[in-house]
Amino acid sequence: MKLSKLTAPRPTQATIEVMGDPVVISYDRALITGTFFESRAGTPVRATLSELLISWDVTGDDGKPYQPPERANGVRPAAWLKLFEPIPDDLIMAIYRGLLDDFYAGKKAETGSSAT
Repeated sequence: MKLSKLTAPRPTQATIEVMGDPVVISYDRALITGTFFESRAGTPVRATLSELLISWDVTGDDGKPYQPPERANGVRPAAWLKLFEPIPDDLIMAIYRGLLDDFYAGKKAETGSSAT
């Protein structure tokens, strides 16, 4: 097997409960390597989430998708950060922790772990 296959993007879908409602997210689990969180020590959760998140099923009040356009490849994290601005920190954290819980195959992320 070639290394490029091992490191290729792997979009993964997860359903996370936020305020009693399901939010379906897609994130790139291939980005989470042994040094991913270490290299982001001190980085705000919003910035880390913006790197991992590919899409979600959140919509604006007008019913339109509330996410960066598909063509935002090179600027996707910055676009996510802009979209995250009106969302309270506790809800961003719920989505982030849900992503981590899914990544660790149902093993809940520990409070105070290096992953947060």
